[in-house]
Amino acid sequence: KKKNHPEVIKLNALKNTIKVVGEKYNFEFIDAAEFLHNREDPLDIFPYQLPNHYNENGYKILAEYVNKSIFN
Repeated sequence: KKKNHPEVIKLNALKNTIKVVGEKYNFEFIDAAEFLHNREDPLDIFPYQLPNHYNENGYKILAEYVNKSIFN
């Protein structure tokens, strides 16, 4: 995993800022990144298996995860 890549560090800092602000105003923060990255084949949710925007399956899996997180 490329956890020390500058873009990953930058994205994690932005995500943390959003989490802190959301929690300050009593919003529940749902972080699907770990769930999506720890799947058996984490690249199958991207077109051509290149991590960028999700493919149809990726958005479906993400929506199901968020839905379960909200209603469970």
